[in-house]
Amino acid sequence: MSKQTRGDQPNLGRAAPDSPQPDIDRGPPGVQLIRVDPRSIKWPDKRVRAGWNDSELAGLATSMRTVGQQEPVLAHIWPDGNLEGIGGYNRCLAAIQGGIAEVECLTRPGSHRDTVRMNLASDAKKDNDPWSLVEAAAHAYNDEGFSLDEIADVMNHAPGWVQDCLAIADSSPAVQQYFRDGIMTRGHAVLLARVDDQETQEHFLRLYLDSAPRWTVPQLEQAMREDSPANLEPHECRCDDQDAHDDFHTLMLAAVRVLAKSRREEPCSHYSLVPNDDLEALQDAMEWWRLGME
Repeated sequence: MSKQTRGDQPNLGRAAPDSPQPDIDRGPPGVQLIRVDPRSIKWPDKRVRAGWNDSELAGLATSMRTVGQQEPVLAHIWPDGNLEGIGGYNRCLAAIQGGIAEVECLTRPGSHRDTVRMNLASDAKKDNDPWSLVEAAAHAYNDEGFSLDEIADVMNHAPGWVQDCLAIADSSPAVQQYFRDGIMTRGHAVLLARVDDQETQEHFLRLYLDSAPRWTVPQLEQAMREDSPANLEPHECRCDDQDAHDDFHTLMLAAVRVLAKSRREEPCSHYSLVPNDDLEALQDAMEWWRLGME
């Protein structure tokens, strides 16, 4: 099964000078619907979906020739006339491979930075898998020069959440792999990523993988503090099953974030770090969170 990558698509180009410019007064200012050579659109590395194979692209091209293009490609048009794609990469690639000379493209003025911001917001809104969100945040910070606060604002998360993304992206390859494969949660990955050296991260990772049943985040945190798993007593769980316990833990984490935010403090990694005299406030925070979820 052949996968398509960014290397398969042509370089940046310009909209054809004789492309029709329909009257679209009803649209937002600056927006234009034009017909362009699909090869003329540049695609950001982090926006290309590489999972479509030749057969799927051929089917899409056949559909585009038979019934027409159902949705336009979306792109920013730069001041120099160059186009950078926002949405519709596979439509463009199918058109190129299927010999379709032009595609409809909805453009609006913008810059590469605008494209990155839009992609970040789209990734967060779509609630992509946790690893994709880590990659998106790390790319914006490391490769595009966005600040923690900018990324947090666009992705609608706290700066501490972004810092955790960067820590995971910089963690041991083994930690990244097990997180990417869904073998451990974001909470587990964050705890391991906060350890300074990767050798120690992998030491604690092995302890986690050897645990049976697999430790919850608070159990891993306790083992890391004590580094003595043989003496680790399991947390008492009043729930009927592990899934319910994990749901309860998720609720507690959310409550702590609400509590910490209300005090303008950085969220704790786990509710066990909340002082005893804050338990009443924590209960209030949990109630606020429940009401917000209804």
